[in-house]
Amino acid sequence: KSKESSLIENWKREYNINSIKNELIRHPNFVLVGRGTYALKEWNMQEGKAKDLIKEIIKEKGKITRSELWEIISTYRQIKKQTFIIYLNELKHKGVKEENGYLIYND
Repeated sequence: KSKESSLIENWKREYNINSIKNELIRHPNFVLVGRGTYALKEWNMQEGKAKDLIKEIIKEKGKITRSELWEIISTYRQIKKQTFIIYLNELKHKGVKEENGYLIYND
């Protein structure tokens, strides 16, 4: 058997979805961007939980509007608007406050 024919046979094999996800998790070039959705880091995707990324963006910008923050976070993650709002409300108890229409990190 040649190497080429065994390679082709491996591609024909059926794979378990969980084993594929485990490989993506382990691979350093991929990042989880939504429920069960992975993307390449080179596509400007960031590691970490969406809530933590939101907090980091607010910290980095100093002050930012909700709409500006939504534009930025939606480029890094597949997140629903309602989830985004829930995370903002949770962050208000963890150093983020809202003044004059701007979100400010105050820790």
